[in-house]
Order: sequence, then C-alpha cells, then structure tokens
Amino acid sequence: MRKIKRNNGKKTFALIFEALNVHLTKDVGSIPYILARDYGYDPYLVCHDIGQEFTNEYVLRFLDIIKLKQIKPLQSDAHRRYYFLSYWLFLFRNARAIDVLQLYHYTKASKITALMYKFLNPKGIVYLKLDAMPDIVERMAYDCFVKNVFDVVSVEIKSVFDGLSTACFKQNQAKLFHIPNGIDDLWLRQNGFSGIVKEDKENIIITVGRIGSDQKNNTMALEAMNGMTLGDWKFVFIGPIEKRFADAVETFYETNPGLKSSVILTGEIADRHEIFSWYKRAKCFCLTSVWEGFPLCLCEALYFGCEIISTPIDALPDITNNGEFGHSVNNSAELRGVLQKITDGQVDPTENIDKITAHGKRFYWSEICGKLNNIMQKNQNNKERI
Repeated sequence: MRKIKRNNGKKTFALIFEALNVHLTKDVGSIPYILARDYGYDPYLVCHDIGQEFTNEYVLRFLDIIKLKQIKPLQSDAHRRYYFLSYWLFLFRNARAIDVLQLYHYTKASKITALMYKFLNPKGIVYLKLDAMPDIVERMAYDCFVKNVFDVVSVEIKSVFDGLSTACFKQNQAKLFHIPNGIDDLWLRQNGFSGIVKEDKENIIITVGRIGSDQKNNTMALEAMNGMTLGDWKFVFIGPIEKRFADAVETFYETNPGLKSSVILTGEIADRHEIFSWYKRAKCFCLTSVWEGFPLCLCEALYFGCEIISTPIDALPDITNNGEFGHSVNNSAELRGVLQKITDGQVDPTENIDKITAHGKRFYWSEICGKLNNIMQKNQNNKERI
C-alpha cells in the first residue's frame, strides 16, 4: 500500500471517495485540485482500484490519485458493506502525514473514519462535506458525535444550512459553513470562455445531463412542446440518451413532424469545449429534474448568462437569488407557458444576462476554495495554540 510523504512543508489534503473519472470535474475533484493550484496544498484522492481510468490531464497536473487494492475476502457483494476497511488500513499508515482529511456524506462509515483519523492524528482537521438534502436536518438533530468530532462541516443549499444552524449546530455554529458547489472559472477563462455578452446568444434552449433518466424527467419537456410552434428556436438535449427516451422522441417526431429540426438530441459529448460552446450560444437552460442536490449544470448556466427555467428543486432559490431572475415550473403545462412566451418574443431571456453572470460569481471554485482555505488555516492555527 502506497504511503504519503510530506512535500516541502506543504499542507497535505486527502479526500477519501469512491471516485470515477467523471468525478474529477465535479466537486469531488475540483476542491482538492483547486486548493493545490491556487493555495499550495499537496492533494490526494484516495479510492479503490476498480479498473477505472482517470483521463483529465488538466486536473491530474495538480491532483495525485491513490488507488487501493480491495481486501480480497471482502470483494464479494455479500461483504460489500465492509469496503471501508481498506481505507482504514490506509489511514493507519498515513494519518499523521495528512493535515486535512475530507469525507463525504453523513454515514456511519464517515463517522468511524473521522474518529479513527482523530485518534491517530489529534491535530489533523476533518472536513465533512454533507452533499445533503433537507431531510439531513432531522437526521442530524440529536447527533452530538458529528458536532464534536468533525472540525469543519459544510452544506451546499442555503435553506439546509439555515435549518442545521438552528436545529443541530446551535452550540457549534463555528463548525458549520455554507459552501455551495461551483465551476472552474479559471479553466473557462483560460479556454476562451469569458466576457459573455448578448451577441453570443442564439435562439437556443439547452438541457444537459443523463437524458431520459428518471431523475432528469426529460419527458416533461417533450410533453410541454407537444403541438407547439417553436419558430426559429431550438430545444437541445445534451448528454447520453436512455433508449426509452430516444423512443419517446421518435414518437414525438411522428406526432410533431414540423419540430424534427427544432428538437435536437446531441448524444454524449466528451469534449468539454464543445459542451460549453452550447452554453455560450444558449439563451436559456431548462432543468426538469424531480430532485437534485446542488446541480453543477445550473452553476455553469449562470456563468454563461443563461436564463434558468427549472422545476422547484431545493437549490433553486440560491441559483436565482431568491427568484430575482429565472422561472420555476411545477409541471409540463407551466413549462409550456414559459416556453411559449419566450419563443413568441413576449419575454427576452437576455435582458438579465448581466445580472445572471454577476450572481454566478458566487459559484466560482476560485472564490469557494479561497473561503475553504481560510477556514482550514483558522482551524490549523487554533490547533497549534492548544
């Protein structure tokens, strides 16, 4: 098993997470690598070796990935619940070399891991990123363990943060932080995506994700557009397509032959430049999800000045600045009404572009990780005084 060695006095940041390549551009990969790039940390992502290949060269310039071999007797499905044992063995060897240990989710495994790490390295900092929905408030209400063992606890959605502050962290408010998810603004600027203006925009509405999954509820958009006249507007579904949704689109085309050139499926796009080129051209971003945590796609939409049309997910007030811009729709009929006003020219989606991009700055990873760095430094300074 590989051992972490200290790197020229840099603070070592280790994240334990069952990661795949797709996670490198999400919060899982972004937080450690931007802490390294912008604030000088020595970061590690520790995961199990399940044959996954990590290919994001830009992220891998800053982030070191340690793949652990699973303990052979525990590899069967019957013993899957014990997968954390190899992580604990890793900590027995490395805890003292880790200044900050990041864990995800409010689980028994996270709590035991934190306790073990604190026992092995009492001066280390444990950061728990909850990645939580509103039900976390009730689940954590009487858990003194979390409030006492974890040094830093963050949650993405402001309403959930407020609930936790009142119900769970009344006596430990200095440990709880509102840390939203974000986008890599520096990468976007370095790759030619900056200074978004109205002139960039075309009559395009996009949605991005796993098209046709139950969560994304993309059939709601098809139902809304059934029988509509989109004029010179296009509605573009971007992402890998479930077969049943592809079949539903074929049926939609049969019923609406005039919309075949207006309702477009791109399929999966691996090139991030191509995906962001769609964002840059689009005037609107439409999200029809049944549920979401804090979706990165909406942070990306804000960066590119897209008017948001979304079902009332928990993070929507944060994204739209408490409804200052954007549209909340509960069903296909309400979505149809919004789309009709936009495509008929009754509503100009670009009139809020400056307001949207300005609000989007609070979801820049460079800003978010700057706040995290200050939090970590303050904790480290406090521990050194003890």
